[in-house]
Amino acid sequence: LSGCREVLQLGPNAPSFAPDEAVRVDPGAATPGSGRTWSEPARSIADAVGRSASGAADSAVVWLKEGVHLAPPTAGLGLRIPQNLTLVGGFAGDESDPSGRRSSTGPTVLTFDRLGDDELPGGSTDENAPRLAYTNSALSHSTPFVDPVEPPPSVPGVLLDRIDVRGSAGPGAATGGAAFTPACEVVRVQDCTFEGVSGVFSLFDNFWNTPATFERTSFVGVEARLTNEPAAYRECLIAGCSSFSLLVWLDERGIRGTTVVGNSVSFGSVVHCSGAGPTANVLRNVVLADNASGNQAGVDAQIRFSDSGDPPDVGWSFITDWTPGDGGVQVLSGDPVFADPLGPDGVPFSGDEDHAPGPGSPLIDAGGPRDEPAGSGLEEPAVDLRRLSRRALHPLGGAHEE
Repeated sequence: LSGCREVLQLGPNAPSFAPDEAVRVDPGAATPGSGRTWSEPARSIADAVGRSASGAADSAVVWLKEGVHLAPPTAGLGLRIPQNLTLVGGFAGDESDPSGRRSSTGPTVLTFDRLGDDELPGGSTDENAPRLAYTNSALSHSTPFVDPVEPPPSVPGVLLDRIDVRGSAGPGAATGGAAFTPACEVVRVQDCTFEGVSGVFSLFDNFWNTPATFERTSFVGVEARLTNEPAAYRECLIAGCSSFSLLVWLDERGIRGTTVVGNSVSFGSVVHCSGAGPTANVLRNVVLADNASGNQAGVDAQIRFSDSGDPPDVGWSFITDWTPGDGGVQVLSGDPVFADPLGPDGVPFSGDEDHAPGPGSPLIDAGGPRDEPAGSGLEEPAVDLRRLSRRALHPLGGAHEE
């Protein structure tokens, strides 16, 4: 074999995947397989990424079966992900296409936990990963998705679909660290949940103004800034989260159809508009309720509008402490009357609450046109956060239709 540049691999683990072919992962698999079918799945995301045929092009498509996917057992950085990653959860293990996923399937959980003992008596987070994944082996910061040290190449980007992220980062996480730092041109997160994540500075480190879009995604009890750079939010719930500042940092595409309730920051406003131009300060069908700041009061604790954008243009929304003198069209204040703000366990922001409008809520039928920014790639949604159908003419304010 002298002089050979490549050796053909045969057998069940040979990486003979076609471009964009999905590698299947079952965290409960008895033995690791090739990932070609659900009957012989890979056992970890790391195995799946390594076996993808397009790995040399820094690209992978990975389907995750329901269950808990632990952080890699090795010490240090965590999982290295490709710059072009499609990570899709919510599979029961018999589907041939993501469209076949069922709503009854259990959650697909990514966790910082390496040993699976965080929820067990006597368990500890000391061995937890300091980050979930990273996209560059050269570090400029200690982050869960490590900051790339050079501007990213032109690649399609990262998609997370129907993934639940939970838990606390381990003691190796440094100040300024993030849970995800994709080195790509586009980040899209849809139908995901981030619950109780802590131990990091931010969830996403989207450097170089990488456009990040969150759709139908819940952030509950997160102790971190959501992104390190501005992003857009559609049909999202952000509840009971906290950070030092800039919990929700908006780009010029802004925020639509989203509920932001009971969050807090030590400094500044909970929601911060930072884009420029005519759409930077536009709010439509948004609920900003009972958010708090350590150094701001009234409306300023809820939101700060961009100095670089056109004057605030707020319509068909609810904002705590908003007054008629603040302007806007059909902007409500007072008590939003949520359906069940404590949930069955009686504990706020534990994840079982219902922040849809309850009986007699002023939010019912209070929605209006969304006025999506031209060229944003974001259209009128067909469904709300819970995938209930949106009504065409008068969608309900906030993330929930009814």
